[in-house]
Amino acid sequence: MIENLDKNLIVNTDTPIGQPRKSLINISSGTPAVISNNVYYRTYNTNLPEITKDYYCTNTTPTSPTVKDTWVGVTGVANVSGIIEVTTTHSQKVYKHKVVLRNASLKKGNNTFKLATEFVLGTVTTVEP
Repeated sequence: MIENLDKNLIVNTDTPIGQPRKSLINISSGTPAVISNNVYYRTYNTNLPEITKDYYCTNTTPTSPTVKDTWVGVTGVANVSGIIEVTTTHSQKVYKHKVVLRNASLKKGNNTFKLATEFVLGTVTTVEP
């Protein structure tokens, strides 16, 4: 999951073919500095709710079910690793934002593993009023 996603990535405007919006994992911006695009891979002690929008689409992560393990995204390096790409298309007033992680790695303690070169995280859907 990505917490505190950079607002410039999810915009209700189609991206040109082959030109997704880009940002980096754990990017710092603003004054005072705020870290955006916090990528986590979590396992849980029990199952997530059947309707996950009540779990993921909230301002604060629920306390139940409890987290068993957390892997944290390694800070991205421009044009090298830890890149977040968002491609946007739409039909009528419904926008689909495909989120892809490129060359991303996750770390827990002294252990690190690399996701696939291109890891499709999912699609965010927004509806224009």
